[in-house]
Amino acid sequence: MRRTSVRGEEAQAIVEFGIVITFLLLLFLGTIDFSRFIYYDSAIRSAARVGAEVAGNYCNMPGCGNQSSPTSDNLVMQATYCEATQNTLMSGLAAVSLSPSTSCTPCTTSTCNPCPTAASSCPPCVKDICISPSGTRTSGSDVTVYVGYNFTPVSPYLASFFPAQSCYTGDSTSTNHHTLCASMVGRVSEH
Repeated sequence: MRRTSVRGEEAQAIVEFGIVITFLLLLFLGTIDFSRFIYYDSAIRSAARVGAEVAGNYCNMPGCGNQSSPTSDNLVMQATYCEATQNTLMSGLAAVSLSPSTSCTPCTTSTCNPCPTAASSCPPCVKDICISPSGTRTSGSDVTVYVGYNFTPVSPYLASFFPAQSCYTGDSTSTNHHTLCASMVGRVSEH
């Protein structure tokens, strides 16, 4: 009868524990990353949907009456940005951060400009939000709102599953590439 040494059993237990804990850690990090992916994907899809709804309206604020032109790009950008960033983390930091940023203070007039400086506008198709077509839209035409977000997984091993891509039609630069993309189409309503 052959006896195994206690030291040999302890060494084997340590090796087995190392293998099992590595697998469990990767499974745990993968679960966290998958949950985060679903959250961010849902947030940017919701933002694109709200942006498309606002882009299809002629009146997006109380008391604006019957406007002669569809909602401005700046107000569409504001609605999209604010929908994506409405949920905050513990310290008040937005869970989903998009650029360009706008003020989330509701506009009360049709001339309201929610962009950082009153003289500027939020340029469509720069950074994370794109409105196509931008500018003047006519009644009955389609408008597409694109939202992109750069998702970074906790586990570096999963980063290869999230390649950067262009979220906007006609974008040939790598500046606006994102790992998550969402788009929604709305139709400009009759006024």
